[in-house]
Amino acid sequence: MPTEISGATGVNKIQTDAIEHLDLPSGCVLQVLQAMVTGHSSTTSVSFVDVSGLSISITPKSTSSKILVTADLNMGTGSGFRAHGRILRDSTALGVGTVTGSRSPSTFAVRSKDNGYLNNVSATVLDSPSTTSAITYKVQIMAEYTSGVTYVNRTFSDANNSTYPRTASMITVQEIAG
Repeated sequence: MPTEISGATGVNKIQTDAIEHLDLPSGCVLQVLQAMVTGHSSTTSVSFVDVSGLSISITPKSTSSKILVTADLNMGTGSGFRAHGRILRDSTALGVGTVTGSRSPSTFAVRSKDNGYLNNVSATVLDSPSTTSAITYKVQIMAEYTSGVTYVNRTFSDANNSTYPRTASMITVQEIAG
């Protein structure tokens, strides 16, 4: 029940009792966190490497909570080259395909049409970490070949004119009541 706070001058200030996260029904969003990178970076690594700045730590309020993770990336590669990416909880890859042979376990992948093309990728994973300890979600990428540079937030050719964009990439995590 709201109660009026005494001593307020000219304004009605209301204090409400806090709603505990356990009082909320299943499916309610308990917290939302986001990390955004506005600068550009690159890799020639043919193994997965962290995208600097695209990691976020969250401490779930309940072991029954689910974490909805969305990664939005803009990636540029050379014409015809591929780039792969994945979402991780700490060191565990999430939402990756079944791997056979030498194929890479990826959450998403892109291939550029030309050197001036920027691929926009959005990947969403619903995770059940079953913990109330801090966990970190992050994004990793890799290039197809060491000669095939993969860029984040810019095109491969990156000419200095208005038709070549500079963008932002982000990772968003939402704790959902279980």
